[in-house]
Amino acid sequence: MKRICSRCRATFEWPVTFLPEGKSLSSCLDETEKRFIRSHYADCICLDCLLHIKETFYSFDIPENYQHKK
Repeated sequence: MKRICSRCRATFEWPVTFLPEGKSLSSCLDETEKRFIRSHYADCICLDCLLHIKETFYSFDIPENYQHKK
């Protein structure tokens, strides 16, 4: 099924079928990253955007409401 990324507006196929063997999108992200994505994007985002968020998420100061609870 074709989807439009909520973040970059690119068209992509869903579900994503080219992840490394045994990996799912949810296993690639920690709970803080998932919470951030859920709160900022109402619909699906493409794999490129997911990977970009994964690679850069902890590069910046993270607002307290997204930080891990201790």
